[in-house]
Amino acid sequence: MEAVELMSAGTCNMDCAYCFIPKNETMTGIHKKIIEAMKDGTYLNYLKKLKPAHLSFWGTEPTLTMEYFIPLVKELPWLKEIKFSTNLLTNHLQIVELAKEIEKLKDCKLDVQFSLDGPAYITDKNRHKNATDKIVSHFKEVREQLKGYEFVDMHFKPTITIDNIRNDLDTLDKVINWYRFFDELADEKVYPPTPTFEVPGNYSSEDGKLAGEFFKRISEVKRLNEENRFLKYYNETNNYVLRFKRLLNFNREFQYKFRMFTCSGGDTQYGLDYSGNMHICHHTFYYDNPEYFELAYGDKLHERGFKNTSFHKDDEFNKSRIMYTNRCYHDFMRFKINTTIIMIKELMLCGQVSEDFRDDNLCYALALLLHTGFSCPAENKMRTGSLLIPPISLIRLLGNGCMQEIIKNV
Repeated sequence: MEAVELMSAGTCNMDCAYCFIPKNETMTGIHKKIIEAMKDGTYLNYLKKLKPAHLSFWGTEPTLTMEYFIPLVKELPWLKEIKFSTNLLTNHLQIVELAKEIEKLKDCKLDVQFSLDGPAYITDKNRHKNATDKIVSHFKEVREQLKGYEFVDMHFKPTITIDNIRNDLDTLDKVINWYRFFDELADEKVYPPTPTFEVPGNYSSEDGKLAGEFFKRISEVKRLNEENRFLKYYNETNNYVLRFKRLLNFNREFQYKFRMFTCSGGDTQYGLDYSGNMHICHHTFYYDNPEYFELAYGDKLHERGFKNTSFHKDDEFNKSRIMYTNRCYHDFMRFKINTTIIMIKELMLCGQVSEDFRDDNLCYALALLLHTGFSCPAENKMRTGSLLIPPISLIRLLGNGCMQEIIKNV
């Protein structure tokens, strides 16, 4: 298997406003089982059998169990990359210890994503009071200690909610201040990020209109920065523009190699939990646990067919069956695009997205972006019941000004 996402933690040292994982006794029990799987060799045996070239840590906060995984690194000499996302609130120096172990491997890289949403008036709001100061301090300490480790890549990942857009990024000056915050943290090694939306989300048409106005402010920041270079490390200010540009740059490949534009979940990459079960990705680690599912989503979706989406790594029959089913997500491009165009047109006719989508080309562009830049088979399955159909919520989010602004900037 090319890549494995390891279920690495069940509890967290934060309770972020946008996190879809509940904090409860069920998760505490899962966390203990994960630690046991690291300590008793269970995870090591799984990984030795699967031999993935790329390994990532997922769940809640991976540094909470990293001390138990670090001793296993020397037993995984075939690895080409280890990556994970961290909030840097506690246990941050475990990242340095992990880097020291990875350095002993041949040709293995470490990719660390720092979860930070922006200045204190945003991050503290999304996380908790004084979180920003602690995260920034820990980031600077980790960066300093990892100087000279050329195999380590680091980057930020900010998550912006509709509440942030409505109240904290509602003026151009506030948006500029957001970019200045990250620009001052950046250097030649750690480039600054652009805003990303909370996903999954439950977006209304009004949310989409707010997001569209936010994109206009982002575009204005780019224009002003091109006129008067006040941001040292920024060229593009909108990651979704970059995602769409990639489609244009590789348009000759699109018809014949569609899978290069999709998420790799259910194809070359699977999630692995402490019981040896394989999942389409980290999003579905908990979905075969009915107690967790009811707490997280409050309905009977688990009983309506979502539970049989994982398989044990040694169960060859269900492995073949589910991998075959999941693999279809990365094909049937025309079906996915045309079905989504129909959805966009229907939503336009009932006033849920902009009248601009009477334009067939704009419809096609949005459908492309939804199946590439927002590509997530697990969320498709959970929200719509099909791997091939995107959530209506995302169409509302992007179909009320965002897509139009993206097109203007490509």
